[in-house]
Amino acid sequence: MPYIDVVIAGPEILLRDYQPRRGVLKQVCDELAAQKALGEWTQTEADGPINKKGQSLEEYFGAMRQDPARAHFWLQGEEIDRADQAWIGVDGKPPTLADQGERVKEIGETAAAHEAASYGTRLGNLKPGSRPGSAPKEGDDKASAGGGATSNPWHPRFSGDQEQRQAKMQSIIRTSTRLAVDLAKAAGVSLSGAPLRK
Repeated sequence: MPYIDVVIAGPEILLRDYQPRRGVLKQVCDELAAQKALGEWTQTEADGPINKKGQSLEEYFGAMRQDPARAHFWLQGEEIDRADQAWIGVDGKPPTLADQGERVKEIGETAAAHEAASYGTRLGNLKPGSRPGSAPKEGDDKASAGGGATSNPWHPRFSGDQEQRQAKMQSIIRTSTRLAVDLAKAAGVSLSGAPLRK
């Protein structure tokens, strides 16, 4: 079997099988690129690309589709507006408990909690979050301002050892590639740890 690049084949399979919203393709490409860089995908002669869990790209996307932590990947049109209303607010006004309650009724409490986390907020918090994948607000990296240790594993002042750093990086990448990219960017590096070009 010829070599199949997961970063190229992934979006093609995603479009063919799921027809996701446009922003998902970039997120999936980023996630697959990060996983490929960490050596989580290998090429087999018989089966093509296989990840560390033994999943093909099709199986990987099937599992991703069922993961409540990735619910925002599959939102369409009006649903994005309802999610924004619950976690960001509308017309410059902060979100309300009523809007968040409606969102919980729509998608369930677990999915709503994961969705809120993807917006950088939590259930019951009336402080506006930010849309997944948007640039962090100025002042969000409080640890770097104070000079103390940080929980960002891409930051040079990460509070753990090298093994903890790698474990946390992999965990974040598996949970949300967009979050991983944003954390690395906030630390001034790429996902691989290389300094960003200015």
